[in-house]
Amino acid sequence: WRHRPEWIRGQVRSVKRLSDELELDCAGLEPCGWNFVCRLCDSWSETRLNTGDTVQIVLSPETPWQPDHPELSVTDQQNYFVLLPDQLLSATAVVASLGCVRRSVLDSMYTSLEGENKVMLLGSVVHQLFQ
Repeated sequence: WRHRPEWIRGQVRSVKRLSDELELDCAGLEPCGWNFVCRLCDSWSETRLNTGDTVQIVLSPETPWQPDHPELSVTDQQNYFVLLPDQLLSATAVVASLGCVRRSVLDSMYTSLEGENKVMLLGSVVHQLFQ
């Protein structure tokens, strides 16, 4: 890669919580393959991450990039952070999660209401009543 990439992809090796940011040590994945450190600041510092998660950072045009010293910051004003970029969610699932964040995940795990999923139906009804 001789030119500046538009995005960088990696797998989280470690997560360190600093005072007001998260510091991620990432092993680079294709197409670039560079290992990098990413600092999640501002609202991004509340992101829940685990070791082994795949992440992708979309670089803003003004972000400097040096392959020999790859350290990036993601803030509310600069760059975008994508957690688990290979996992697709439908627009309907995203909108449905506005009331309950867990709902879209549960819906994708339990797609029908047969057999053992009757418990899910009962849980959904109880959740709606008390929410």
